[in-house]
Amino acid sequence: MRLSGVLVVVVRRAVVRLGAAVLDAVLRAAGLAVERLGVRVVRLAAVLLVVRGMFGLLCGLAASMGAALWQKAVSCTRMLGWCKSPRVRIGETTVQYTRLLHTTVLACCSLSRHAPPIHPDQLRGPPRNRQLCGHAQSFPSVVVRAYTLLMNTEIAAVEDLYTTGQHRVDEAAAFLHLSEDIHAVLRDVKRVFQVQFPVMRDDQSVEVYSGFRVHHSLARGPAKGGIRYEPHATVEATKAQAMLMSWKTAVMSLPFGGAAGAVRVDPELMSERELERLTRRFTTEIAILLGPERDIPAPDIGTGPQVMAWMMDTLSMHAGYSVTAAVTGKPIVAGGSLGRVEAAGRGLATVLVHTVRNTGLTLEGATVAVEGFGSVGATCARILSAAGCRVVAVSDHTGGWHNDQGLDLAALERVKSEHGHLHEAAIAGEAITREELLALPVTILVPASVESVINSSNSSQVRARIVAEGANGPVTPVAEAVLREDGIVVVPDILANGGGVTVSYFEWVQDLQSFFWDEQEISSQLERAMVRAFDHVWAYSAHHRISLREAAYAIAIGRVARASAARGVYP
Repeated sequence: MRLSGVLVVVVRRAVVRLGAAVLDAVLRAAGLAVERLGVRVVRLAAVLLVVRGMFGLLCGLAASMGAALWQKAVSCTRMLGWCKSPRVRIGETTVQYTRLLHTTVLACCSLSRHAPPIHPDQLRGPPRNRQLCGHAQSFPSVVVRAYTLLMNTEIAAVEDLYTTGQHRVDEAAAFLHLSEDIHAVLRDVKRVFQVQFPVMRDDQSVEVYSGFRVHHSLARGPAKGGIRYEPHATVEATKAQAMLMSWKTAVMSLPFGGAAGAVRVDPELMSERELERLTRRFTTEIAILLGPERDIPAPDIGTGPQVMAWMMDTLSMHAGYSVTAAVTGKPIVAGGSLGRVEAAGRGLATVLVHTVRNTGLTLEGATVAVEGFGSVGATCARILSAAGCRVVAVSDHTGGWHNDQGLDLAALERVKSEHGHLHEAAIAGEAITREELLALPVTILVPASVESVINSSNSSQVRARIVAEGANGPVTPVAEAVLREDGIVVVPDILANGGGVTVSYFEWVQDLQSFFWDEQEISSQLERAMVRAFDHVWAYSAHHRISLREAAYAIAIGRVARASAARGVYP
C-alpha cells in the first residue's frame, strides 16, 4: 500500500511537471508570435504615419505654389480628415506636416526594439555619423534616411522668417500650455505702419520710397527695434524682425516690446545729402509712433550712428527741445553711450566663452571661423582671440581668408575700414569663399552677416562643434534639424546677439537720467546681463531636455505671455 501511494505521488508530480512544461512552451510560442505580430503592426503603423506625413507635406508644398493649388490641397486633406481648419494660411500646412513627419520618425525609432531612441538634444560630444539610429539595416534607419533626404529639400514656407517665427510661437505655446487667447495675440504683430514718401535727389528729380514700421508686442514696455535701409526690404521680413525683438528683449529681461522698421532703398547708391533727406522725411512720416515712452529706434543693416543722429534731431525739431532718448545707437557727442558699437560682438563673445566651458571644451587653442566680418563679427573675433582662441577664417560679402595658424585680425580690420571689404587684403593665408568657410572643421562657427546663411543646401557640410548666431536668423529650421542631428550646439540669436539691445537699453536709461556711465561700468553691466541670461537658458534647456533655442523661446514667450495676461484686455 505504501509503495503504491509513493508511485501515485511520483506519477502525479511527473504529470504536473510535464503539464507545466507543455503550458510554458505553449505560452512562450504564443508570446513570441504575439511579439512578432506586434512589431509588424508597429512597423506597419509607422509606415502609414510616415506616408501620411509625406502626403501632407507634399500638399503643403503644392499649396505654396499658388492659391488655386492651395484650395485643392486643403480640400483633399480635409476630405481625409487630416486638415480640420479651412482657414490655415498658405505655408502653415507645410509646417504642420513637417512637424508630424518629424514626430513620427522619432516615434518609429523609439518604438523599435532594434534601435535606441533618438534624443532631440545632444549638447555634448563631437559631431556624430549621419547614421542616426546606429543600425544601418534597421527599419528606423531607413525611415530617418528618407526623412533627412526629404527634409533637405528647400521648403520656402518653413524657411520664411515670419512663418518660422509663428511656428516657434506655436511650439512654445504648446510647451507652456498657453491659453488660446494669449497664443493668438502673440503669434501676430500688433500694428503695421506703411508709408510712401517722396525724396528730392541731388539732380532735382523726385523719387518715391516705401517705408515700414512694425510693432509686435508692447506688453513689457515701449517698442524697441532697428531701422534697416535695404533695397529688398519687405513687410513680412520686417514683421519677423519685430517679433524677434520681442523675444530678444524678453530673454534679456529688458523692459521693452518688439519693433522693427525698414526703407526699401540701397544706401550705397545715395549721396550723404540724399541719405539725410530720406532719413528726415521717413522719420517725419512715422513720428506719430516714435518717442522715449512709445517706440525707440536703433541702427540696423544699412544704417548707423549718423542716421540715428538725424532721426533724433528731426524728432527734437518737432518737439521743440532735444529728445535724446528717442533713439539709441547715436554718436557719443549726440547723447550716445560708450560701448554701444561693440556691444553685440562683446555680448556674443561672452556667451561663447560660457558655452565652450559648459560643453566641456577649452578656450585655449579652440579654432574660430567668422562669417560676416562686420562690427559684430570683428569684435567677437578680437575678444575670442584675446581669450586664447585661434581665429582661422573670416569672410564678408566679397570673400574671405583662411590660415590654420591664425589670421592677423588687426590687419584685416584695417583693410575692412579702408576699403569696406576683405577682397584686397594682403595677409598671410589663402582666399576662400563663404561656403568653404562654413564647411571648415572648427570649434566655433559664427554666422554674423544676414539671414539664412546656413540652410538646407549646405547644413550637412557644417563641421563645427558650436554654431553661435551673431546675425538674426542665420540658421534656418531645416538646417538646424540637421545640425542637431550631428550633435552640434546652436546658440540662438535672441540670446547670442542680445548684447546690442542690452547696451541700447543702457543708453536709453542714461539719456533719461542725463547721467552717463564710463565704459568699464557698461562692460561690467553687459557681462552680468549676458551671463545671467545664458545661465538661465542653459539650466532651462538641461532641466527640460530641450534645445537652447527652444529653451530661450519658452523663457521669452512665457515672460511676454505673463505680462499680457497681467495687463488684461482693454476695455
